[in-house]
Amino acid sequence: MTQDDLIFKDDDVEYMKLCLEVAVYWRGSLFDHAAEVEGCYRRALTVIGDRLKFYATHEMSHAQPIDAVALEILPRWLGRPDPTQDIFTLNLDGNSVPDLPSDTAFDFWASQEDGAGVLRLILPLHFIQEGPARLHETARTLAGDLMFHSGCAGYSINWDDKGETSALARRTMGVLSKRFPAIELPDPNVTLMAIPSGLKRVNWLTFVGRELLEQLGGTDALIAPLAGSDIGIDHLPGGLLLTAGDRPRLGDVNRQEDLGAYRAVGHAVAPVRTRDHVGFLADQNFDVDDDLSEEWLAYFDP
Repeated sequence: MTQDDLIFKDDDVEYMKLCLEVAVYWRGSLFDHAAEVEGCYRRALTVIGDRLKFYATHEMSHAQPIDAVALEILPRWLGRPDPTQDIFTLNLDGNSVPDLPSDTAFDFWASQEDGAGVLRLILPLHFIQEGPARLHETARTLAGDLMFHSGCAGYSINWDDKGETSALARRTMGVLSKRFPAIELPDPNVTLMAIPSGLKRVNWLTFVGRELLEQLGGTDALIAPLAGSDIGIDHLPGGLLLTAGDRPRLGDVNRQEDLGAYRAVGHAVAPVRTRDHVGFLADQNFDVDDDLSEEWLAYFDP
């Protein structure tokens, strides 16, 4: 099975998209990171801004056509702190049809109550047609000077957690978790609750922030066991960026795809992987399955 076979349709509606993703999480109040977050946002727009068509926020029931005013929503939030507001979400999407997931998008989620937030840059598969170095450099650039907590980049899925196909998407992700364990399966709404207690999971690229590095015994303690392995190590203002091998992988278990480098990173950061992530993957009966979810989250643990 190839990338082209991973197309997810229901009654000719594509309810999920295989894509590439860079996701960077931070801890604390959104407004403590305002300048850093705005910098990340502006850099994301330089990558996909000309392909965005619709936008939606936590206050909207449906996406609307994007315009210059919509592109300034996030900077406006950052510049005018509202202590009464807990949840902030913004989706900028490149789909030609509103309210359907695209393979070109920017997602922003922040929860003041949970003290965590995430920026997700979603990119089409052809973005790395000329080689994976472009995704690596994009991840480095996007993070910039953000004091990140954690994050990842590689193959991922984009889906709508609010629409009519959300239950079907959760069930499909449950199937993917078994067959393609290297694909990121995102659900920011529940992950933000778990981030304060640790890193979600590794991917081809894994961000490890200063707080987590300290818990692991410091930078040297983390990278020493990785010396001589196929793991790249970049030092960023916010922490480390670990690269698991020469390219992102789907992890097809039927083809016994080699995930040794992913496992090496997973083993190294296992002590700081969160154990507080609630279930979000569904079984064949459409029921959210805590055990299935934890099995996927812990896949690269020792």
